[in-house]
Amino acid sequence: MITQRNYLAVVALKDAVDARATTRELFGGSRRDYDQHDPLWLVRHPPTPPVAGIWITGTADTPALRAQHTLTAFARNAGMNVWSLEIRGGRHSFALWAEALAASFPQLTQDVGLDARTAASSS
Repeated sequence: MITQRNYLAVVALKDAVDARATTRELFGGSRRDYDQHDPLWLVRHPPTPPVAGIWITGTADTPALRAQHTLTAFARNAGMNVWSLEIRGGRHSFALWAEALAASFPQLTQDVGLDARTAASSS
């Protein structure tokens, strides 16, 4: 179930303003756990098996859009598979997050090797 509370956790994870507070609040103070969820750290320390990135930003959220462009180029140059989407007019909000989740679901299922037939046969 998607709730406003879930969204706030995602925002806190992405928010680079206070990495120490995010590390303390979401990762029990573990810098190692925080790093393993940080896109820039993952690009510099590629895990095995490799990871892919799905980054979605609203076009009305200028700082996030700029960061997405930079991070996408950085990750692709490092050999990472990245799927990047800009939602026209979107701002940093729960509504954008919900739309982004719906937009990314087909890509997510493809990336993990699922399709409609696989999902139907496993239920």
